[in-house]
Order: sequence, then structure tokens, then C-alpha cells
Amino acid sequence: MVLTGVALEAPAGSVDLVIAVREADSAAPALLQGAYTLGAFLLPDDDPSALRSALISLQADGEGRLQDVEEVGHRRGERNAIRRGATGDYALTADGSFRVNLTGIAQAGGAHAWFASADGNYIVGAPNNGAKGLVVGVRKLSAAAPEGFVGFYRTGHIGFDGTFFHSGVGTATLRRGSDALTARRLRIADGAIDLSRRDFLTLSDDGAGWYSPAPYSGGANFALGVDDPIFTAGGGVGAGVDATGQLSEDLGAFLLLQPPFPAVSSGLFVVPTSIVHGASFSRPPTPLAPGLLSTIFGQGLIAPGGPESESASQAPLPTELAGVRVTVNGIAAPLIFVSAAQINFQVPTEAGPGMASIVVSNGQQQAEVRRRIAATSPGLFFSRTQNSEFAAIISRADGSLVTPASPARPGETVVFWSTGFGATQPAVRSGVPNPGLDGTTLARPVDPNISLLVGGLPATILFVGGTPGFVGLTQINATLPREAPLGDTVPVALVTSNAIQDQSDMPIAGAPLLTEEDDDRGSSSTPPTPSNQVRRTWRTP
Repeated sequence: MVLTGVALEAPAGSVDLVIAVREADSAAPALLQGAYTLGAFLLPDDDPSALRSALISLQADGEGRLQDVEEVGHRRGERNAIRRGATGDYALTADGSFRVNLTGIAQAGGAHAWFASADGNYIVGAPNNGAKGLVVGVRKLSAAAPEGFVGFYRTGHIGFDGTFFHSGVGTATLRRGSDALTARRLRIADGAIDLSRRDFLTLSDDGAGWYSPAPYSGGANFALGVDDPIFTAGGGVGAGVDATGQLSEDLGAFLLLQPPFPAVSSGLFVVPTSIVHGASFSRPPTPLAPGLLSTIFGQGLIAPGGPESESASQAPLPTELAGVRVTVNGIAAPLIFVSAAQINFQVPTEAGPGMASIVVSNGQQQAEVRRRIAATSPGLFFSRTQNSEFAAIISRADGSLVTPASPARPGETVVFWSTGFGATQPAVRSGVPNPGLDGTTLARPVDPNISLLVGGLPATILFVGGTPGFVGLTQINATLPREAPLGDTVPVALVTSNAIQDQSDMPIAGAPLLTEEDDDRGSSSTPPTPSNQVRRTWRTP
């Protein structure tokens, strides 16, 4: 068993990462045996200018000797270097830890204290030579094809990106191909922030590779930087290092763990990680938010004998469909669609921030899970195109969609479709369509710090608020930066006071529009009606 966590209410300016392993009842030198890879993040002499990061591989012989020690790493401000052929030794102490000495390596050499898990597969430790820091390692169980490392992982990290110290825990969904969908609850500077993003992933046949953030689109200061993990059947470790000879500011260490899937019983079944953001489909720790459109995946959600599925046919939305009800802290949630395996619902606008009890019942059984609700949890609706799996759904004032065949131009005014911006002014009751169709006041988020970044550059937001006549849907009318980069998959990020969503992209091509009048498709100060594609996105599974 391995546990990981961070203190999200630590003293201002401090960050930490907690990793715990279950020890063996009676340890022996043979517990450490085989090939290991370790990530190290070190702070010698309390001197931030001396920060160090290293990725270490070694062989433990089970008798106290460490051989074939290899280190890739760097000190802050220096280039990454590799050292091979080092050695070391280890010995069991009275408290069950291992006294370790590594010689011949530059960044993580010297005395260490390590603890090993009961099965010997995981190591957690720290330097024992006056330096502060963390060492975390995994045993390489066997070589396997990269496809063996897809799946759902828990993550923990601590690091420095050249500007901020940061730490966090989260989840990563490693996918076949070259990316990973990540969600992190981060401690940074004087507060915490929720970050969901798409990262790059490259693995070789032996499980080694690169795990690094996507191109900069506003969240780089909150990400881990360029990391090089080594995966095993159950997890992996990494360090903030770059290729040999490269100069990088990123330092840190991280751990990925593949948790066991809960035993599935018959009947109604829901797990917390199956309650996802309704637009981005980001998993926990991405929070829910008041008014957010969300989705629950499970089994047996409709009781035996019920219909195959049922959809809401009018607004205000009902709080029961096909005998299914969802409550959030006892408040009945409006339902959009239910089936045996999926529920689309709106988080009640009356739900306040904090841990929430979510109860799903079908008239015969019920299941309770707990999820965090934050002030906001922004996310863009997306669709698959020939160029991208995460193409943001974007329309123009005339209702036409931005597509690879009809890309946006720099300087063009377009509409992004989203959900999760929290409380609005005026307030909108749960399940009730946003006002504005009959000339009533448009509902706008109360968060004063909403921004949209396109290719890392700020777009000019003309309007952000609830789409009139729709439940839970928020639109952002924005003019793209004239300097926006061109391409089929230009990154798009949403930022609020407490969260960043950096997963989607969009196609941009052509010469910049000089003025709004240059756009022959026009602009509008009146929020347009969503396209049918957006309607389908939030009204059906």
C-alpha cells in the first residue's frame, strides 16, 4: 500500500508532499533486490539556488550492494548531465529503515535513509547528509510494451518551475498515443488551485520515456515541467530533468500509482472518480461547481424493470427521471438524461463550496459518494475532428462552426461554449434556463478573474455569461489575439480565480483581421443561439 497527499492549508509560502508506504513486519536486506528507478528533489543547506533534481537507476543485490548506479540530473541554473558506473551500499537499521550511501554521482550522492514497502516494490526516503528533500522509487518489475501503461493513475509531485515552488496530488489517465489527461489539486505560493490539462506522453518498450506538459497555454507555471518517468506494472516515478546537455529551470520529483479498481457488486454502483466534469470530462480532483453540468458513470443506475433511458423534455428540468434521483448535500439535482450506465445532471446552484455528499437512488437502491465543490470549475465543450480529439466547440455570430475546413482567423470574434463558472448575478435557480430571451438581465458569473488564453496569449472577452434559454450553459464571446499562432491544434485555456482548464485546442489560419468590420461573418453584442452541436453535447449522452 502507498499513500500520497499534500497539505492544502499549509502556512503561506510553503509546500509539501506526503508519501507513505506500508512496511514489512520484519525487514531484511533481501527486501531491496532488483532494478529500481528513483526520482530525487533536493535542497542542500536550505539554499534555493542549490536546488537539485535527479533521476537515478540502480541494481540492488539483496545483500547490501548497489551496482550499475546511473544518474541524470542537474542543479538549478546548470545543464543536465549523466553519470554512469557509480556504486553504493545499504544496511538495515534498528528502526526498519535502510541506511544508504551513494558514491560517484553528483546531485543525489551521499548518505540517505530509505524505507521500503512490504513487497519491496516502492521506496520512499530522504537525504541524511544535512540536505532537505525527497527520494521516491519503484522496482522495475518487467519490461512491457507502452500499451501496458495506459489506464488511470493517482499522482503526487513536488517541485520548482523557475518561479514557484509547488506540490500537488491528482490523477492521470494515460492514453494510447502520446498524451495523458491530468487533473491536479496544487499548492502554490499562497494558495491552492485546480488544474486540468492535457500532457504529452512518450514511452519506449521498456517503460522509460518522457511525460511533459502540453505547449504553453497559460498553465505552465502550475505544471511540473519536463519529467522523465520510469513505469512499472503498478506505477512510476519521475524527476524534473531534461535531456543531457539541456538547460532547464524545472526541478522536482513525482510518483504515479495505479490504484486497484473497487470490487463491483451487482445492482447500483458508482465510484467517486466516475463523477466527471460535463464539458471536459475531467476526473477528480477536478471539482464540481454550483450550476455545473456534470456526468455520472456507473452501473445499475436505473432499477430492473425500468426504461432503457429517459431524457428531460422541458425546462425547468425535473429532479426525477426513470425513477432515478440525485441529491447533492440533500438538495435534489436537476436531471438531463439517465440510463443504466450514465446520468447527466446539473449541480444545484444552491450547493456551496466544500466536500459534498452525492447520493444516487433508483427507487430500490442507493449509493453515496463524496466530491469536492469549488467556487468555479471551468471547462470547454469539445468534439473530435480529423485533427484533434479535443477541438473546442466554437461558433460564429451567424451560427456556423469553427472547423478544420473553416478555421478561425487571428483577430476574429467567436463564441466558446462552456460550463462551470459558479455563482451568477442575477442568481439562476437550479434547473431553470438562463435569463435574457425576453429582455431580462443576462446572468453573468460573479468571479472577477475570468480569462481566456489562445496559444498562450490573452483573448479579448466581450461577454461571458449564461446562454439565454439554456440550463447550465455559459458562453464566452471573445476576439482572438491578432498575434495568435497558426495551426490545426492551437491550445485554448480557461482561467478563473481558483482554476485552470488547459485541455482543448482550435484551428486558426489566415491573415489577421484588422478590425471587426473586416470579418464578413460579422460579430454581435447579443449572445447568439447555440448550434445544434452544442445542444446535443449537453442534452444527450
